[in-house]
Amino acid sequence: MSDFETYAQKIRDAKPELSNEQKSEVYGLFKQAKEGDNSVEKPGMLSGFEARGKWDAWEAKKGMSKEEAAAAYVTLVKGILGE
Repeated sequence: MSDFETYAQKIRDAKPELSNEQKSEVYGLFKQAKEGDNSVEKPGMLSGFEARGKWDAWEAKKGMSKEEAAAAYVTLVKGILGE
């Protein structure tokens, strides 16, 4: 299991209280590390704020390699978990 997968599981298991900014950063880095650049159409207003927020968080990471995103994700999650 890679560090990325290990820390993805750790944060799922720990379920820490995160600010909206932290949630966006974690989500954006996770999606970029797993799937690369966002190619999904931006959700409409009827999709709700959460769907648009997730799309925006992932879109903000566009151009970052999967490897860079995975490394940044691990660093961020370690900080959140106090490791």
